[in-house]
Amino acid sequence: MKYRIYVALILITIWQLIHYLNTFLIPSPYAVIKVLPHLLSDPLVLVDIRSTLIRIIEAFIISICFAVPVGLILGRFKKLYSSVSYILDFFRSTPATAIFPLFLIMFGVGDIAKVISAAFASFIIITFNLAEGIRHINKYKLLTLKVMGANNMEMIQKVIFWESLPHLFIGLRNGISTSVIVIVVTEMFVGTVSGIGKQIVDYQITYEIPSMYGMIFIIGTIGYLINRSIMYLEKNIVHWHNK
Repeated sequence: MKYRIYVALILITIWQLIHYLNTFLIPSPYAVIKVLPHLLSDPLVLVDIRSTLIRIIEAFIISICFAVPVGLILGRFKKLYSSVSYILDFFRSTPATAIFPLFLIMFGVGDIAKVISAAFASFIIITFNLAEGIRHINKYKLLTLKVMGANNMEMIQKVIFWESLPHLFIGLRNGISTSVIVIVVTEMFVGTVSGIGKQIVDYQITYEIPSMYGMIFIIGTIGYLINRSIMYLEKNIVHWHNK
């Protein structure tokens, strides 16, 4: 714990030193910390935070609902996976924000396009990690169940799903991070009534630099807390893997 404090102090010191190089564009750590209570007590900012959180959660839930069954099926059937793996690799290697204009044309400039694009990007990541995890499951366990007369559904329920959970949680953590990125970026560059991304751009246009940094700190904290929550669930659910 003390090493984390040391690292934080070093980073704050470096930030303060950089601040002296450009006091206008790079506010001091104190200036950013000072503005945070004002931001978090501003009703409009709270609406922005709420809007962004709702979009992130919606996108993440949609991606999980589709990615888990698809990942289980692809991981279980090798021929099917080999037939579509290059498609997953293609979209996994394509920046999610590059695909957003396509969803923008299909769904318009409202929240649907933002949520669907974030859900799609998260879906690819979760599906890939889950399918890869299933492909590396101990084959002797599956063979034993097969000899005992278990069908595909029973093998998925009793072994495949549970053994693939560590890889699933890796996909969930990467997927939620991608959802946060896509949602905030689309809020920044596509018209929206409210959202953290919109507010960051508004503060940048009006040169309210400490407030801009404050909003960046807020979304970073939100992403960090969500990620830590998933790690907490992983530690308690996949307890056998952590021993």
